[in-house]
Amino acid sequence: KLLYWKENELRVLFLKDESYQPYRKSETRITIPATDEKIKKAVFYGGNNEHIIVLTQKGIFISDLDERGGFFVKKIIEGYVQDFIYSAKNQKLYWSDGRMVYEINI
Repeated sequence: KLLYWKENELRVLFLKDESYQPYRKSETRITIPATDEKIKKAVFYGGNNEHIIVLTQKGIFISDLDERGGFFVKKIIEGYVQDFIYSAKNQKLYWSDGRMVYEINI
């Protein structure tokens, strides 16, 4: 999968066929609208890359990639976030507001 974004929408291109639900063929593209907020950063999250962690001007969000029934987007950090790092190894999200570094298990 290839994740990329424009100012206010995420896009995912599937590089190979997927053999689990929701089934997707190679070269399938999906677009996830991210409201009117500018996207600063986005990374895949989870073992099968079926979720995305997104940083906007208003905080950090998680979205799924399953468009059946609409995308499920959940705010996990509210307020100003300068940057974040997700560690898949220890399943922690680290973020900074410019003064301190915080962490949570996800």
